[in-house]
Amino acid sequence: MTRNMMLLGFAILFAPVLVGAVEITPADSPIKLDLYGVLIANTYWNSSGVFGSDVPLWTVAATDPRAGDKELGMIARQSRFGFKVKGPDVGTAKLSGVFEMDLFGSMPNGGQKASFAQVRVRLANMKLDWGNASFSAGQDWTILAPLNPTSLAHFAVVGLATSGNIWLRYPQVRFEAFAKRGESKFGVTAGMVRPVAGSDPTEPGSFVDVSGAGERSSMPFLQGRAFYTKTLSEKTIAVGVSMHYGKESYKFGTTTITRKKVDTWAVAADFQIPLGKAVGIQGEIFTGTNLDSFQGGINQGVSVNESAADVVTIDATGGWVQLSVTPPQKKELTFHLTYGTDRPDNELLKAGQRSENSTLMAGLFYKPAASFQTAVEYALINTRYRLGKKNDASVLNVAFAFTF
Repeated sequence: MTRNMMLLGFAILFAPVLVGAVEITPADSPIKLDLYGVLIANTYWNSSGVFGSDVPLWTVAATDPRAGDKELGMIARQSRFGFKVKGPDVGTAKLSGVFEMDLFGSMPNGGQKASFAQVRVRLANMKLDWGNASFSAGQDWTILAPLNPTSLAHFAVVGLATSGNIWLRYPQVRFEAFAKRGESKFGVTAGMVRPVAGSDPTEPGSFVDVSGAGERSSMPFLQGRAFYTKTLSEKTIAVGVSMHYGKESYKFGTTTITRKKVDTWAVAADFQIPLGKAVGIQGEIFTGTNLDSFQGGINQGVSVNESAADVVTIDATGGWVQLSVTPPQKKELTFHLTYGTDRPDNELLKAGQRSENSTLMAGLFYKPAASFQTAVEYALINTRYRLGKKNDASVLNVAFAFTF
């Protein structure tokens, strides 16, 4: 209640400034602050039990009591808003920043919780830009595997998460440099990312920052990417190769402490290729181990044996591809066909763990104005379990989005 009152007070205080304006600072101010956002309303229907009813990631096992559940719901919590900030130059560098939030935070306890979406920080970073090089610090998208498929059904959680699309946003510092030659650009990005293990414990309802297996490794995740882009007839071809490496430290016992360190690593490739004026294709592939920090391995990174004080990392390979078609005579229409799969090493899994997760998506998007679009998306999710029965679910989502 206190948090909601604070947000209401914020809105009331700034309402006279925000109404009818994008730039919300005085013209003579050295700080320029622009408001942006997307209001999005989704209606969804699921034919079977899934993990994450509003943004389904995988289907529950066929033996799960929820397997036969059909679900229908409506949400607005994928809406997002933020501020882009420009400050005075720092030497020869341009200073900028972004602070972005959405309403996809933890769901509150109690009834009617669908009406009480909580705020979540998405981005909070600053950047120094020298033109052909830049430095940034704060919470941002990971350097590893930076692309995401287009989707309004999966707007707060990216499309094909746990089905071949590794992703997340973490606190980090990064440096990027590039060189241009004609219409071509070559560049590299390198950074240090907070080491957050996907299996780390949480402290619900607390302001305490709990150190888990990632932080106990005492070293950051190291990530880098090399990329190349070239403009061809108003279209851009882009390819990249990215890498990730880090360690996690697991602790066993209460009186006698046993520790074991394990690796987390990945190599990924990404591409965006225009196939004429009306068609384009993009996607990623990856391989690695212990990737639940990025929802890889179907959000499974390690197999823990408490009695033996042992941890085994789970290898995984996957990827996704999206074909997009925009008819030249109907540029307000776009059709997306997307497929992704994530396949952990079956031999490293325990009975009942997810051994394969594949999703096929098809979506028709209609954008009659720059600030408004609607979409109808269908997805077929197929999830297999080690030594268990597979299950699949059909998912239908209708979205309306107002961009400002």
